[in-house]
Amino acid sequence: MNDGDRAVLHRTAETGRIHARSGRETTAAGMDIAVAGMQLPPGTVLDGVM
Repeated sequence: MNDGDRAVLHRTAETGRIHARSGRETTAAGMDIAVAGMQLPPGTVLDGVM
């Protein structure tokens, strides 16, 4: 059973980007999360499962 994939959201001054544990960018797969992350202050890093 797969409950999701581990990911890290990095909020910069310009954007929010999501990366997998491997380092591969996965922003397109989690665009709704990246857009919501734009509400966070720049410099925020979130680690979780998507």
